Amino acid sequence: MLTAKQEAFCYAYALNGNASEAYRQAYGANGNPRTVWSEASRLLKNTQIAEQIAMLSARSIESNSQANPLVGNPQVNPLVGNPQADPLVGDPQVNPLVKMASPDNIVCLDFNKISPRISSPMGNRQDIDRIKSRLLERIESALSHLLPAGKTRYGKFYVGDVDGNPGDSMVLELTGPKAGMWFDHATGQGGDIIDLWATIRGWDSRRDFSRILDDIASWLGEFPPTTRPKFDRKTPPVDELGPYTGKWDYHDQAGNLVACVYRYDPPTGKEFRPWDVRVRCWQAPSPRPLYNLPQVIANNRVVMVEGEKCAQALQNIGIVASTAMHGANAPVDKTDWSPLSGKEVLIWPDKDAVGWNFAETTAHACLAAGCYSVTILIPPGDKPEKWDAADAVAEGMNVQAFLATSERQILHAAGPNDPTWPEPTPIAHVQEEPRPYPLDALPDVLRDAAREVARFVKVPVASPAVIGLSVAALAIGKKARIQERPGLYHHPALFHALIAASGERKSPPFKIMTHPLELWIEGALDAYQQRVAEAATNNQVLDTVLNALKKQATKPNMTDEEQQTYIKQMAKEECKRVTTPPHPRMFTSDATEERLFQRMHTRGGEYSVLSGEGRPVFDAIMGKYSGKERTGDAIYLAGISGDTITRDRVGNENGPEDRMIVNPCLNVCIMVQPDKYLEAARHPSLRASGALARIWPVWLPSLVGTRLEEVNEFGLNEFILQPYEEIILGLLNAKAPEKNGKPECHLVKLSSEAKESRRQWHNTVEMQMAEGRDLEDVRDIASKAVSATVKAALVLHLLERPQLLKEEESELGLATWERAKMLGEYHLEEAVRVQRMAEGDALEAAALRVARWALKSGNMEFSIRTLGRSLPRPRLAPKDAEAVLEFMIDLNWVRRIPVERGQRAVMFQLNPMCASCANCASAPGVGVESEKSSFGKK
Repeated sequence: MLTAKQEAFCYAYALNGNASEAYRQAYGANGNPRTVWSEASRLLKNTQIAEQIAMLSARSIESNSQANPLVGNPQVNPLVGNPQADPLVGDPQVNPLVKMASPDNIVCLDFNKISPRISSPMGNRQDIDRIKSRLLERIESALSHLLPAGKTRYGKFYVGDVDGNPGDSMVLELTGPKAGMWFDHATGQGGDIIDLWATIRGWDSRRDFSRILDDIASWLGEFPPTTRPKFDRKTPPVDELGPYTGKWDYHDQAGNLVACVYRYDPPTGKEFRPWDVRVRCWQAPSPRPLYNLPQVIANNRVVMVEGEKCAQALQNIGIVASTAMHGANAPVDKTDWSPLSGKEVLIWPDKDAVGWNFAETTAHACLAAGCYSVTILIPPGDKPEKWDAADAVAEGMNVQAFLATSERQILHAAGPNDPTWPEPTPIAHVQEEPRPYPLDALPDVLRDAAREVARFVKVPVASPAVIGLSVAALAIGKKARIQERPGLYHHPALFHALIAASGERKSPPFKIMTHPLELWIEGALDAYQQRVAEAATNNQVLDTVLNALKKQATKPNMTDEEQQTYIKQMAKEECKRVTTPPHPRMFTSDATEERLFQRMHTRGGEYSVLSGEGRPVFDAIMGKYSGKERTGDAIYLAGISGDTITRDRVGNENGPEDRMIVNPCLNVCIMVQPDKYLEAARHPSLRASGALARIWPVWLPSLVGTRLEEVNEFGLNEFILQPYEEIILGLLNAKAPEKNGKPECHLVKLSSEAKESRRQWHNTVEMQMAEGRDLEDVRDIASKAVSATVKAALVLHLLERPQLLKEEESELGLATWERAKMLGEYHLEEAVRVQRMAEGDALEAAALRVARWALKSGNMEFSIRTLGRSLPRPRLAPKDAEAVLEFMIDLNWVRRIPVERGQRAVMFQLNPMCASCANCASAPGVGVESEKSSFGKK
């Protein structure tokens, strides 16, 4: 005697020929594919099951063989043959489903290889191929229609599952010979585009094949959909629990049936089992809809109860009621609560501990969904245990009056006129989103290299682009200068600060983009070592000569005249001493102010600071190593601006140190964490000295969570990087023309059109710095923008035509200037945005972080400890969190929840109206970090 589930398995297998799928439908199993396959195989080896399948198949063949001769053909239908045979281990040449069933050898079911078993109004095979071909031509539009939450990346389409949830588990090929083929790594499902269409529509890819083609053709606009009789869906098979004692239907917003919940009352106690109508399987749909959804959508007031029986009882007397599937045991994260957004929700719990827990859980879900108001009804004290809404209706109670007068607990009220929540006070500092980096302003070689590095490393393209621009400026160095105006000249000295949090892959783009510098250094080492050896040998010989002259000059009876002759000879020989040449390395990643001056001095004022970890550099600039009340920005300030640097020190045993660097050229490009940059930006001395005004910061957007690697993803394409590396090496090796036997610096002048464009932009910026204008508060930063842009123009000019370095002079045209101006405008906007962000009160920035985190995560109630554990990094220390929450209370963003007996931690609740507040609803500003010492200073 077979059980109900075994009978259902036989029926499903006879219908579709796939044992694994039949097992899933009959047993509601969605587990590991290998387990499903093993259990299905075990069932097929059962003699009674095999006989039942054979009998069902024989009936199907007998009734359909004349209508469709393919069904009776054992070469097409493997069910015609030995009923004792195990189809799972059959001949794959006969049964194309064999490989599909085995989890060890999963392949996608392709309609190109399996003939349809049901004739279609579409006509013959040629018509089917044509429909499929047209569908593949519009595959991206079709996928947007079927799965709007999916994303396209590198020729593939990604989505969470066939239900259309966001994610990357399911992948579909968009191009090539496998176009349209898909596979879900989480479930083991797969097929071609037609099979996907059928799965999403909830149809059987074999039994409903003609219906599928008609639907596709209708979407393609080939003909109007044919009118068909209502699809006959069989009643789910009777479970071993016996006949069901209750049945409730779940619908979508349009009223279409999506699921049924069956109640059973076996001797062991009541049980509920959901049936997913779309996939015809014993499982809950994903996501789980609310009960009575069409009525919920149409009304502003909803009563939430525990279970379908109570909801239907209220619905029968004209009260809009709903519940979550599985009642008190409903999984909150798998239920779609969004239809309750903006509605007044009254929760009516059963009178027991489970019911109250259900009410609290549902209330929190409603809060996160954005309900207008949430209230929990308190059951009357004179009612028995487990009393519920269905009991109230059965007793003949005036439910409408009871709902109007019953005792209740108001958990949350978000209405604008609700006296329990005052209107939140907006704060002034709301940052705008940065605009995209102007990559098109760069020369082709740098633009292509930046794109390739950004693709390979998976970082924002601004990161390698800015690093590459700095490397080019370093390679040019003091070989060239540009005339901004007569009497005002600049070497290409720039200070870039890329701002990114930990985990944002700061070092890899530096390593790749600075690779040509390392190649040049390696190539110059041999010659450097040779020159060092020659200098040492020369000086050793010279020391021998000087020692000999010294002995001669100190002989007794030496006249003054003779002694002066020896002294002059010694001075002449001393002039032949050769200075040890500087090491070819022209950049450092970390150096104190003193050491940086020494390195610049030995290289004639040319040097660079390049680092993927710039925290030590900013520590040095802020004076961490310079003594109390001092900053270390002087060398950076002079090196970027080109001012002469002098060092007059007492020195050591070798005597005093008197050194000078004329026309220095210091390039800086570093990555730094947001908290460290904001700390520097708030430093009053750095702002006053003008050091901050010379920094071009770029706050990089975070790509964490999206840096997914594709199957067989291409590595770094060195052919794309080769032109960039060759130009950098060419600039490093370029020799400036000589004049009077000395190297002459290449001079670049602006063309007349470029001069006029620069003048107009200068005047525009200048007027914006006037009192009451947009740049009044950042006039120190804005005043340096035009000169920095002129330096960037010099770099772009020589990147495009590096051979010009061999000439004495060249002209920079309007086109190059306009591209440089694009960079200048971007960097000015970004510098102003970041500076204003830094000047914004630290409490305001932290309050925004807390409010946006609470709204996004649904944690509308939290404690100080919660913020310390769950807030995105950087976390708030307890004292800082307390200060932030007090500030938020003053803004009416947060309120304290009365402490209940036995509760230790003080809880806070976010004002739900913050969700519509201009501050909290906007995305900019999320992740703005603040130093601990900043809290409470203002």
